[in-house]
Amino acid sequence: MPVWVAPAEARRQGFTPATVQLSSEAYAVEPNKTERAALASTCRRLQAEAKEWLSGQHNPPKARYDGTLKSLMDLYQVHELSPFHAITAETRRSYVYNLGVLTKRVGARRLDRVTGEDLLRWHREFAKPSKLGGKPRIRFAHALMTMVRIVLKFGKVLNIADARALRSVMDDMEFATAPQREAFIAPEQVEAVRAVAHKRGLPSIALATALMFEAVLRQKDVIGEWVADATADPAGALTDRGRVWGTGLRWGEHVDPRTLIMIKPTSKSRGRRSAEHDLSLMPMVVAELAHVPALKRIGPMIVCETTGRPWRARHFREIWRECAREAGVPDEVWCMDARAGGITEGSDAGADIAHLSKTATHTNTVTTSRYNRDALSKSRKVAELRVLSRRAR
Repeated sequence: MPVWVAPAEARRQGFTPATVQLSSEAYAVEPNKTERAALASTCRRLQAEAKEWLSGQHNPPKARYDGTLKSLMDLYQVHELSPFHAITAETRRSYVYNLGVLTKRVGARRLDRVTGEDLLRWHREFAKPSKLGGKPRIRFAHALMTMVRIVLKFGKVLNIADARALRSVMDDMEFATAPQREAFIAPEQVEAVRAVAHKRGLPSIALATALMFEAVLRQKDVIGEWVADATADPAGALTDRGRVWGTGLRWGEHVDPRTLIMIKPTSKSRGRRSAEHDLSLMPMVVAELAHVPALKRIGPMIVCETTGRPWRARHFREIWRECAREAGVPDEVWCMDARAGGITEGSDAGADIAHLSKTATHTNTVTTSRYNRDALSKSRKVAELRVLSRRAR
């Protein structure tokens, strides 16, 4: 009888369930292709949930500064006045990972003995390829050095002399950054991904892709995210294993089920700005919504077919990649590039840059240009121009 077993580290830290029976009865013969695919999909989902659960379990001990970088990094994470407590859950996960890497590699170093030369060497070592013949990890190295800057800045706030001195050294240093991403998804690639998603019985993937592309929305604003939140009211929230779902699209709250007018506060702005769209002017979205009966237009818009709940971000990206790969979309094109693809299509269609900026809820056109508020009228104009351009091909 097939059984999924949680990773050892997750079991050690108390993740439940530790095992999941994947079938109600034993297979008399080896599972066929369809059954194997279903089992594999369930295992990937459970594995993704375990990994996401682990990423939120980092609880550093009570810390005091003892002269080492590790002790300062621990202080940054536990001090009551640290800005670490104000960052979003998604950013916190990446910070925790980077802090863990730094702890293992350079955490034992005493700050009063670290020089500018040491920092340059750290960056060079961090940037080395992970395998022989691989590409330099410029983005990874830059992220780690940025993490060092952040931690030292907090140490400076705490008036730790070692941190203040080393931070002043870093102020005069620059580290190579990864080149700006140039990849974007084209309309025909979106169509191909949607077709594969439907073939695999995953209309939620198809709808989410259409929304990210046509409404130039970030993944988090479409599928939402699961975060640990002890203050949430279980009676009024969608919860699962100590996590609460939020930021994703909801019928009624963000999208009118009848008019398809969408007004969605964006996660990036922490709700201070809203993406406003008329989804009825977006053919791909309309085509996908044709599969959603009126009685189903309630609650979260994007729901995982195998769980009946909103997707976990890691699981969604993994399954999206599988669909994209089967659709012939190169691995260099990521799920997040759907937003860039939508902005690029709008620009190519002749949409005004200011209108595009408002559509994407950017605060200025410089940000929009790197992808190449108001509102509904401008968003509608952009949508109309894009559709006319598409029909003329």
